[in-house]
Order: sequence, then structure tokens, then C-alpha cells
Amino acid sequence: MEQLRALEKLAQQRVAKETDMRKADEAKAQYLLQVQQQLQESEAQARQAELRKTHEVDAARIRAKYEAELKQLQEKCEREQAKSVQAVKEQEEKIRRFQVAQDQLHHLAHARSQPVTAPVPVEVPKITPQVRDASDRLAAQVAQLVQIVQQLQSNQAHIASTETVYRTDKSQKIAQDGRTPVKPRSTIPTKTDGRKKRTVKSGGKGDDGYESDSSSSSDSSQDELEGQFSAASQPKQIDSGTGTRVVVQAMIPHDALEKFDERAALEDR
Repeated sequence: MEQLRALEKLAQQRVAKETDMRKADEAKAQYLLQVQQQLQESEAQARQAELRKTHEVDAARIRAKYEAELKQLQEKCEREQAKSVQAVKEQEEKIRRFQVAQDQLHHLAHARSQPVTAPVPVEVPKITPQVRDASDRLAAQVAQLVQIVQQLQSNQAHIASTETVYRTDKSQKIAQDGRTPVKPRSTIPTKTDGRKKRTVKSGGKGDDGYESDSSSSSDSSQDELEGQFSAASQPKQIDSGTGTRVVVQAMIPHDALEKFDERAALEDR
């Protein structure tokens, strides 16, 4: 009996010891499990931190690249805008110059289309410059020649206007007399003793059947006026080129005269 009790106690002690050992193992396993969980959590946190850091670095790099590209695009846009403004300014300047040139052309065409009035006869004083050499003498002769031509042109214009007024007055007077005008008589200038004379008028009949010799005294006065007018106008109504050559042929050399004739022809055009 005592042996059984001793064996029983020994078994109880062994069971208690094994129970304590099992509890210690369980506690140890639980601790190890906790440590393993903590390690896993720390590793996960470390990986997340690394991923976060990598993401931030990538984001910073992308942001820097984007900002650099945006800055380049802004600079390019500013340059294009400046070029566009400059092109607009150049186009406006070209348009302005074109409008100015067009206005000048219109003004010039309008000025050319205006009727040219007959020059008023003006007495041009003869200016004889003091010459020192042959070139100055030639220039003085050309200037005097220009003055003579201007005087001839003004005289011709004055004579033409006077003749127009005379013909108008004559036609009005004939209309007032109540008869048809006589057929114009031809006058053939003949040169005798350096003076021009008129030929004898040929007789003619009017509409009433009477000869022109039986006309009123107004015809004789008109003939006298015609004679005076023709005598006054004939020495001046000559060709400008021929008269000029006669006047200045003894004044200037032949080559200078040809140059002046070319210049006069250009001015007439």
C-alpha cells in the first residue's frame, strides 16, 4: 500500500511537472508568436515607408519635370505672342504705307486731271548774270533762252484769248445786224520789204443777192480791225521751235541748241 501511495505521489508530481512544462511551452510559443507578429508588422511598415518614400521621390521628379516643361511652354508662348504682335505691327505699318502711297497716287492723279489754266502774260525781266568763263556764259545764254521761250508762250496764249474774244464779239455783232456772215476770205501773206501784207479780198454775195461791197460801214471797220489784229499777231504766232532757233542761233552753240530742243519737246509732252 505504501508503494502504491509512493507511486501515486510520484505520478502526480510528474503530471504536475509536465503540466508546468506544457504551460511554459505554451507561454513561450505565444511569446514567439507575438514577436513574430511584431516583426511582420514592422517589416510591413518598413515596406510601406519605403514605398511611400519612393512614391514621393517619383512625384517630386515628375513635378519638377512638369514644371520645367510648363516653364518652357510659357516661354515659347510668350515668344510666339511677341512674334505675332511684331508681325501685326509690321502688317499695320505696311498697310499704312500702302494707304499713304495710294493717297499720294490719288492726289497726283487728281492734280493731273485738273484743267490747266492759260498762263497770264507776265513781263519777265531779263537777267544777265555776270559770267567769268565759257560754262557760265553758256548757262546765262540758256537761262535767257528759257526766258524768251516763256515770253513767246505767254504772248501766244494772250493772242489766242484775244482772238477768241474778238471772234465772239464779231459773231454777236453780225447776229445783231440780222444778216448771215460772209464767207471767210482767204488771206495769203506775202513778204515785201521785210513786212507781211494781206491780199485783196475776193468779192462775194450774201443771201440777199447783193454783193458784199454794198454792205454797211461796219464791214470796213471790221476789216480794219482784222488787219490790225493780223498785223499784231503775225510776228508772234510762229512756231516756237523755229522762232527760238532764229532768236538764239547766233547766241549758243549748235549742240546746246539741240539739247534745248529735246528739253522743249519733253516739256510739251
